[in-house]
Amino acid sequence: MSSVMRTRGLFMSWRQLRLIVFMIIGLGSSAHKVSDENPIIMWWDSMGNIDRLTSCGKYTCQITVNRARMTEQSHMAYIFDGTSFGETGFPFPRQRGDIWGLFMNESPKNNEWLISQDEVIYLFNYTSTFRRESHCPFPTQWLSDINSLTDVTYLVRTSEKTRLRKEEGLAPIIYVHSDCVTPSDRRAYLQMLQKYVQVDSYGPCDHNKDFPNSTNFGTMAGMLSPEFHRFVAQYKFAFAFENAVCPDYITEKLWRPLVAGTVPIVFGSPTVKDFLPAEKSAIVITDFDNIEDVARHINYLDQHDDEYEKYLQYKKTGIQNEYLIEVERKKALSDGIDIFRKFECFLCRKLHDAIRNHNADEDATVSQGERTHYGCPTPLMFNADGQYVVPRNSRDNVYKKARHRSKAIKHFHDRNINATFDDIENYAKMLPRTCHHVHDEL
Repeated sequence: MSSVMRTRGLFMSWRQLRLIVFMIIGLGSSAHKVSDENPIIMWWDSMGNIDRLTSCGKYTCQITVNRARMTEQSHMAYIFDGTSFGETGFPFPRQRGDIWGLFMNESPKNNEWLISQDEVIYLFNYTSTFRRESHCPFPTQWLSDINSLTDVTYLVRTSEKTRLRKEEGLAPIIYVHSDCVTPSDRRAYLQMLQKYVQVDSYGPCDHNKDFPNSTNFGTMAGMLSPEFHRFVAQYKFAFAFENAVCPDYITEKLWRPLVAGTVPIVFGSPTVKDFLPAEKSAIVITDFDNIEDVARHINYLDQHDDEYEKYLQYKKTGIQNEYLIEVERKKALSDGIDIFRKFECFLCRKLHDAIRNHNADEDATVSQGERTHYGCPTPLMFNADGQYVVPRNSRDNVYKKARHRSKAIKHFHDRNINATFDDIENYAKMLPRTCHHVHDEL
C-alpha cells in the first residue's frame, strides 16, 4: 500500500474545524492481544486539553492529545488537522496497525495546496472533508438548517429594495469579503465588475462605504448576527466569491444571502448548482461568456423587479433541488452531532473493526485517501473578459511549491524518519534543481 505524508498548513480561521484523522489498518499475524474496550484516538494537532471517552452507539473510544500514549496499544488512530499537517512532526515510526484520518473543512489556501497532492492524500486511510467523495463528507457544513433558506424573517420586499436604491443611494451589490489576496482572484473580478455596476464595498478590499457606527459588523461575530442578515437583506445582490476554487467548497458566503433573501453572485465551487435551492436562485458567473454579460444581466434585473423576483420564488415555493434535500436529510439523521464528533465516531468504528480483525487473525479491508476526497486544481487568474483561465506566475506558484513539499514528505515518510518542518522545507527546496517537470493536472 502506498504511504506518504505531507506538511504544512497555513493559518487557522475562526471557524476552522481542527480535526484530521488518517487511518492505516495494520494486518499482521502478531499474537499480541489488543484491548478492544476503549481504544485510543489521538488528536495529533492540539485541540486543547482533551482526555475523555466518546460513546458512538455500541462503540467507545478514548480521545486524547497526550503523545506519551502512542505506545499504549498496537492499533492507534490519529487525527490530523489539515491546515497544520506536518508542522509538529509525525507519529513515526508509523506502525502497521496505525490508522490515519484527515479532517479538513477549510479551503486549499489554508494549507498551500498541500492536501491536494497525491503524495499527501494517499497517506490517509480515511478522510472527512467538504467534498462529497470523501469517506465522511460534510458539503453543507455552513448551512445550519435547510428551512432557513425558505424562511422569510429577513426578506425585504423588492419594491423596498428599489426605493433604497433610488432614495438612499444603496448600490445594487454588497461586497463584504475581507481577504483581499485570494487564489480565486476575486478582487480582480470585483474591480472589473465595478466598471459596469455600482458596488458597496464595506470590507478592506476596495473599501468605499462604512458600516453603520452602531454595529460590530466588521467582526466575525457581527457577521453571524441577525442584524447583519437584515443589513444584507436590503441589497438586491451580494458578491459571493469563495477564496479558492474547489469542488463542493461552499461557505456562508453563499448561504448568508440566500437566507437573507438577497441574490448571490457566485464563483468558487464548480459544483455549486448542486446545492442551490432552485434553478433560479443565484447568478453563477460561469454561465456567462464574459463579465459584460454578467453586468448586463445584473443591471437588467435591477431595473425589472418582476424578473428579479423570479430569483426569490424559492422562498414561496420551497426547495426544488432534490440533491440538496437528500444531503440535508442525511445530515439530520446524525441528530445534531457536529462534524468533529461525527468523524470521531466514524474512526472509532473503523478502529474497533481493525482490532477485532487483528485479534481474530483475519484480513481487514484497507481504505486510502484519494485526490477526489479533497484535491483542488491549480489556482488561476481572471482575464480581461472575466474568465478564470490565466496561469499564475511560476515564481509565485504555490501549487508547484506544494508539489515539492509533498514529495519531501513522501521521502521522509517512506523512510520512517521523523523529519522536522525545517527538514522538509530544506529537502523541498532541493527538488526544483533535480525535477524538470511538475505534474499539476487533477
